[in-house]
Amino acid sequence: MPKVVCNSSPLIHLSKAGRLNLLREFFQEILVPEEVLVESVENSCGAEDAKEIEKADWIHPIAIENMDLKMALKLTLDEGEAAAIVLALEQKADLVLMDDYDGRAMAKEYNLKVIGTIGILLKAKLEGKTISLRNDLDLLRKNGFWLSEELYLKFITEANEAQ
Repeated sequence: MPKVVCNSSPLIHLSKAGRLNLLREFFQEILVPEEVLVESVENSCGAEDAKEIEKADWIHPIAIENMDLKMALKLTLDEGEAAAIVLALEQKADLVLMDDYDGRAMAKEYNLKVIGTIGILLKAKLEGKTISLRNDLDLLRKNGFWLSEELYLKFITEANEAQ
């Protein structure tokens, strides 16, 4: 199984959509920096999605070591994204799960492979683990995930063409 580090956004949005289990199905375990657990669980004021994340014994928080790199990354990224990139580098991760454009761009600068929430849902559709990508994307949007109409249609078309 690949070593996977995750930022808070995929955890939160997949949980809100009732699809957090996909991460376990695809990767068996997920590594997160402690900062991501704070963002995903402790700062959520007891929301149901946060409870699901907290109960997931296959999500493993790890303290990062390179605080200097984290501080440098925080000049352009938020706390969780910076910490996720540092952890991915320290753990020699095969994959980073992250949605934020700037965070993804920075991860790629460090030669990290990145996929986001929509990529996970597209993978689920292509592997027959979900019936309707459209329904999953609609649920994401309903729960606050921003996705342009152009990208929404692109992913629907891509999923339909791959079948």
